[in-house]
Amino acid sequence: MEIKKQLLIFFLAGLFLQLSSVFAENFELNTSAPADGELSDQSDPWDGEPDEVDALGKVAKVGSMWGNEYVGIFEFSIPSTDAGMGELKSAKLVLYSHSKGPSPATVELFAYWTDSADGVVSDEDWNGGVSLGEVIVEGETEISVLNRVPAIDVTDAVRQGIESDQRFIGFRLRSPDSVKGDNPSDNKGIIFRTAEFAENFPAYAPQLILQF
Repeated sequence: MEIKKQLLIFFLAGLFLQLSSVFAENFELNTSAPADGELSDQSDPWDGEPDEVDALGKVAKVGSMWGNEYVGIFEFSIPSTDAGMGELKSAKLVLYSHSKGPSPATVELFAYWTDSADGVVSDEDWNGGVSLGEVIVEGETEISVLNRVPAIDVTDAVRQGIESDQRFIGFRLRSPDSVKGDNPSDNKGIIFRTAEFAENFPAYAPQLILQF
């Protein structure tokens, strides 16, 4: 009987180590945005500088609307290299639109770090960073049920931030097709939901999903 107990203990100990290894190698960290919002150029004509910062609204507009150019900002905290989470395998940016169906506008995504990504939406977020390309294409990118935009791969940008010991990473969404116009027909943009909207509707929270 004693031998069977010992064998059982060894078996359970081995199983625990195997499961611990599996969990350690497949850890997922889901973070919400501590700061998000929109910046807008309301000059006539546009001067390429933000005139208004809205960090408390329930939406972040991107593109040309009502004669203004809007840029969406989403900033997330990222773990440090000494957090013991291992190597980053993937990072996905998940956003939700105010509508579904084919995207009404093309959106280019920029990633930025250093002083601009500080967990606060400010006019310093208007420029800088590195382009990650056009992640949403007008008429082609399908915004599905629950108004979720297809997850955007931002692995390289997040990895760069972690390896350089940044506390935050910022994502700026801008439409390359923004054109100033005063008529409703000139509106060409997309509206994203923010963390403020998600306070009442958690399923729509902007997220950065990290897989270690």
